[in-house]
Amino acid sequence: MFAGPYVVAERQAGRLRIRTYFHADIADAANHYLEASEIYIRRFEAEIGPYPFDDFHVMSAPYQ
Repeated sequence: MFAGPYVVAERQAGRLRIRTYFHADIADAANHYLEASEIYIRRFEAEIGPYPFDDFHVMSAPYQ
């Protein structure tokens, strides 16, 4: 489990809501991750079927 404080960014991609939860020092990367997440989800939907959830979240952690 990880805790913030987080800067939350969001993108609506059709019915899917994509969110990033990043620490302030990397929050400027949110748009890149939102866009990349949508691209990859759409790619895999075309290959294996619809993403089964309404939300997708990307969270930063203090370690790799």
